[in-house]
Amino acid sequence: MSERELVRHYASILKANGYWVVEEYNIYGGLMKESSFRYRYGRDYKELKHPPHLGQPTIDLLFGPFRNNEPCTPIYACEFKYLRSSRRLSYYVGLDEALALLTYGVDKAKLVHFIDERVLLEDERVKAYPIFTAVLIKWLSLPIGFEAYTVDRRGGLNEI
Repeated sequence: MSERELVRHYASILKANGYWVVEEYNIYGGLMKESSFRYRYGRDYKELKHPPHLGQPTIDLLFGPFRNNEPCTPIYACEFKYLRSSRRLSYYVGLDEALALLTYGVDKAKLVHFIDERVLLEDERVKAYPIFTAVLIKWLSLPIGFEAYTVDRRGGLNEI
């Protein structure tokens, strides 16, 4: 199973629970479309000496509730990381991207780790990664949420 498939699976769960969902949202392909920017700001962003935002990272998943059948706030942005190998693996992978999502003006950002169950068998230390990540976020009072799941051979998710 790929990271993209896991994001789609997570998105389907959110949709089933009544949320609106946008997958793989790129600010330059969405908010920064020339016509949209020109409408909002009265000029083409290419005329600026620098773009108003770096447009990084791509938002893996945007979601929020509906109110009166209309998408509304709060808007959540998620960064997903699929840990498939214990080589060069760190417990803080994705924290930088999850924090960067807040620069887009979303209401909340979340980091989600998917850990392949085979990685847990390869390296016992990986079992502690979700704990270290959660503790780091709490100790530093980082304004992001965190979830972690193991992914079994059939693609099933089990929350850690």
